[in-house]
Amino acid sequence: MLSKEIISTIRPFLRGLPLTILLVIAAVWMAGKYVSYVTPTYESTARIKLADNEIGPTGSRLYDDMDYFATKNKIAAEIELIKSNVILDKVADNLSDNYIIYRVGDLHSTELYDRAPIKIYSVINDSDLVEKTFQLSIYEDTYTLTTPEEKSIRGELGRSITVKNSEFLITRNEELLKKRPDLVINDNYKFVIKSKTKLVNEIRSNLDVMAVDKDVPVVRISYKSTVPRKAHDVVNLVAACYIRDYEETKFQTADTTVTFLDDQLKQYAQELRSSESNIEDFRNSENIINIKQETETDLRKIADLKKQLSNIRMNLAAIDTLNSYINKGDDHFLRLAPNFEAFNDLLSTELVKKIRAFQAEKKELLTHFTPEHEKIRVIDENVHEIIVYIKESIHNTKVNTKIKLENLEQDIADAEAVFVGLPTREKTLGGLERENQLNESIFRFLHEKKTEAEIARAANMSFHRIIDYGEIPRKPNSPNPGLFKALAAFLAFLLGTLLSYLIFNIRFKIGDDSFIQKRTLIPVIKTVPFFKNKVSEQLFFSQWSSVLWINEYFKPGSVLCISSVYDNRQKEFIIDRLATSLSRMGKKTLVLFNHTHDEYDLRNLKYSTGFIADFRNEQNGWDQKKLNKFDCIICDPGSLSEDAESFMLLSACAKQILVMDALKSKPSEIDQANEINETLHGLNLEIILNRSGYYPGIVGREQLYQAVGYVFRFVNRSASSGSKLIPKLKQAHR
Repeated sequence: MLSKEIISTIRPFLRGLPLTILLVIAAVWMAGKYVSYVTPTYESTARIKLADNEIGPTGSRLYDDMDYFATKNKIAAEIELIKSNVILDKVADNLSDNYIIYRVGDLHSTELYDRAPIKIYSVINDSDLVEKTFQLSIYEDTYTLTTPEEKSIRGELGRSITVKNSEFLITRNEELLKKRPDLVINDNYKFVIKSKTKLVNEIRSNLDVMAVDKDVPVVRISYKSTVPRKAHDVVNLVAACYIRDYEETKFQTADTTVTFLDDQLKQYAQELRSSESNIEDFRNSENIINIKQETETDLRKIADLKKQLSNIRMNLAAIDTLNSYINKGDDHFLRLAPNFEAFNDLLSTELVKKIRAFQAEKKELLTHFTPEHEKIRVIDENVHEIIVYIKESIHNTKVNTKIKLENLEQDIADAEAVFVGLPTREKTLGGLERENQLNESIFRFLHEKKTEAEIARAANMSFHRIIDYGEIPRKPNSPNPGLFKALAAFLAFLLGTLLSYLIFNIRFKIGDDSFIQKRTLIPVIKTVPFFKNKVSEQLFFSQWSSVLWINEYFKPGSVLCISSVYDNRQKEFIIDRLATSLSRMGKKTLVLFNHTHDEYDLRNLKYSTGFIADFRNEQNGWDQKKLNKFDCIICDPGSLSEDAESFMLLSACAKQILVMDALKSKPSEIDQANEINETLHGLNLEIILNRSGYYPGIVGREQLYQAVGYVFRFVNRSASSGSKLIPKLKQAHR
């Protein structure tokens, strides 16, 4: 079982459901009508894969060299490039016509594009004719052209006319008419000559360029148009112009690079020749073949000369020593013989051997002869001659050695003189060679780059690829009938629900006794439901009358006051039905009131009635003698909000009951009941809620039937008029 709170929450929705359904049906019908009359929009989409310098063909070294001047692609930058005037200007230049032509229908105008049976050629010399609408009516071979200034000009197809300073030529589209001979040419048209700026802005406004994914270098290009063929042509033109612009920019960059490199190569070739000539002149002037090799040769030569110098000096020292020893005397010559190490040529060796032989012979002869013997003197003379010869030879050798020493020292000095100024020459030559190497390296680098740029210029290709071409759309992109009707139904459902809750809260202010109990401490003794038939009504009041009699609400001579805050007929309904039930129980019942009311049928009442004034005494009290004659007395003092006397009657009665109606009563009545209960002390005030829990439809049956009738009459009128519009719609959509 659903709780009472849930039921009270969904009750407004359920009560307003007929209104909601009616609104939904009307909204769906209106959406269908709108979709049938609105001009459809078609969308064509193409996709371009952008080049990636790290992955794919451009990542290889060959193509990297060919495209060395290209930077890493940025998807956002490429999207902005596609939407820029650089690309869209080329798209506008490649469009077949610079005008937009429409076929004028009774309801709306339809753009013809490639379906136009006529062609318009113009030479515009007046800027005030651009972006202005021309009206054109064609009948057979003649036409009437209405200028933007409402000036009519008659002309013939195939003959030019002059409008101000501009020329117009209108001809048949023979190529299209051959394919479609049934195409109607006699009709009303209008056309607008578009400026390039406006045409570019129009293309941009209908163009949508976005990345498929931020990490995927694929760009999606979409174009919307009321003509399917135009959407297809423009989107493919945008993609093709983007690829062509890339190729042209790449070629122009490469061509500019080649021209620049040619100029630089000529300049550095001249500088390279100049630096080579400088090196040549310097080598010739300084007699330089190879400084490094010549320096090494000279150093080895000096080292050899110094070795020879050392040997000669050693030999000269040995000769000096030998000469000093020999000059000490001939007697010691044999003892000096071991010192001939520095004087050891073959002749000297033989001479020393002869001296030794003579000395040996002398020693032997001395054994036989005296020192004064002739043989002994001959041997001494021979030895002396040899010693003199040796001394002269040593002296000459010493002189020659000194001469060699002096020559070697001079040669060493000359060899070392070569190294004087060598660092300066090396520095100068190094600078010249460095300048030459720098020029040579720059020349080689420029030549390599020129080769790469020439390859790039010759490679007339783009690394961006169109992976999906736009196709001619078969179905319109908008409006979507199903989606549009669903949206209309949803909005109507929301509106109906909101209206249901709003009307419910306005119409059913109280609803049931729980609303009263939340706002007052006055007890609700009875809730009277809404009766669908007389039987249930009679049974209810019979049971309730018995309960009231048992609970001593009615006593002989005691008055029960049943009133209401405002003038409410439901009070009279309660009094009448209650009095009728009491009289049926056999109780003598009296109903007192201040005035007659239409609710009371005084001719058919089963209980007694009277005016309150007739049962009052002079002290404004009740005349008990008259009241004691009745078992049950009910008093209707009138509306408490309109009659001050009703408050006095309310206080004078034994029991007081306020009647409120769930449909008619306002929440302010509860607040006023609280004030009455607090102001009049001693009251035993109680509340009866009539039609408690009764929630009829938020729109009455009569209003609902009337609204449905209006809708059906409107639909019938639209259908009858729509049958007349069908040919016109077909003509407009052609």
